[in-house]
Formats: sequence, structure tokens, C-alpha cells
Amino acid sequence: MVAGSIDVAIGVGLAGFMGAAMKGAPIEMISANFTGAPDFAWYVRADSPLKSFKDIADGTTVAYSSNGSSSHIVALALLKQGGVKGKPVATGNAAATLTQVITGQIDVGYDGNGGMGVAEFEHGDVRIIATGGDLESFRNQTVRGIVVTEATFAARRDQLARFLAAYQQTIDWMYQDAEALQWFADRMKTSAAEAKRVVDRIYPASALRLGPVRLLEQSIAQAVEFKRIPQAPTAAHIARMFDNSLAPPPK
Repeated sequence: MVAGSIDVAIGVGLAGFMGAAMKGAPIEMISANFTGAPDFAWYVRADSPLKSFKDIADGTTVAYSSNGSSSHIVALALLKQGGVKGKPVATGNAAATLTQVITGQIDVGYDGNGGMGVAEFEHGDVRIIATGGDLESFRNQTVRGIVVTEATFAARRDQLARFLAAYQQTIDWMYQDAEALQWFADRMKTSAAEAKRVVDRIYPASALRLGPVRLLEQSIAQAVEFKRIPQAPTAAHIARMFDNSLAPPPK
């Protein structure tokens, strides 16, 4: 995005975004994109002795996607909540992570679809030991947002406002039209009933709603605690990094 290859980045983790912005990247977040973390799951091989995050030892490897990502922050928060340290490891995308878990390179893998994207769950090869929904403190916190460059925001403000409005209209349609749920079920090769169960558990409408970034101070404290940023940003930094003027109003 900074290089100009794309105009809008969707699903950017708060900690990674702040880390880049505080180092001088000319970017700003214009809307929340996902609230809470019910869409993340951590799993182990079926033959693993680990039953929960409380069983993790100092040397246990725990996967996340990349430094500063929402999966990184959620994994660290789960370790903290469990009172354990573990050894967090960036493993890339969910498919690469699954391979590393199955082959024994990683003890605890992660999946960004609450486990539903991992076919091995159907065959009993792996099992979930925690989800982001287990974190009470995250349930009303923005974990990912929509980001643009400062130049794009200045030059294309009206287009961005229309884009956000259309994005929210699309989300509203997804949760109001039965055809959308059936499309999702067909795409995932499952029944409409199972698709609804997954949507209710992993992708509640409230999680996807756009709007102002929520519980920003909590995200800042986590980013400092987990060393994604060196210190809390000043009020001037925050004003430059976040602009909610185009975001749809919260419900």
C-alpha cells in the first residue's frame, strides 16, 4: 500500500498498523473491520497431550501468522490468560501452519476461520484447544481495521466514503438474505444449518460491522505490553493514525 500497489488494505491488525505508523509510514485507519477474535482457533495434533493453553510449557511452540498481526496479539493474550509463556512462532498462512503441526514442527497451530478451514478436523487428525472467543477482554475490542495512505485519504475522500458505505451494505445483505447464507454453505460444501452454526459462532454480524475503532486504549496497552510498539503514542500520533470521519456510525 505504501508503495502504491493498492489503495485500501482490509483486515489490518491494530498492533502491526500502529507499529508501522509510529515508525513513519504515511498510513491511517479509517474504520474498524473486525471486533473481537471469535474467528481464531488454536489446535494440536490429536495425539498431543495438550488439552488447553494452561498445559503449555515454556518450550511449547505456539503459531501465529506474522509479527504484529491480530493472530499474534490474540495468541500472546491467550498465553497470558493461561499463565504460561510458550514459544510464539510466526508460521505464515493457515495451510502452511497445518503442515507444520501435522509434521511435528509446531506444537500448537492456528487457524483464521475458527477451525472450519482445517479439513483435518473432520477426520480427527487435530483438535481445538482454544479460540479467540475465550478472551473475555477482546469481545468488544477492534482487532482489525481498514487502512489507506494519507495521500489516498486526502485525494479520494469521497470515493472512500462511498466504498465504506457499500462495504457495510454488503455486510448487511450477508446477514439478511437467506441466499447469502446458502451461497456460503455451498462454497464450504456444507449444509445451510451447519453454515448458520458457523456464522453464529465465528462471524457474528456485530463482529464485522464497520465503524469507529473501539477500545483503542486497550489495543495500545496490549501493543506496548507485547512489544509491538516501544511506547504509547501521543495524542498527536493518535490523531494522525486514526480518522473515523468516514466510518459508518455504530449501531
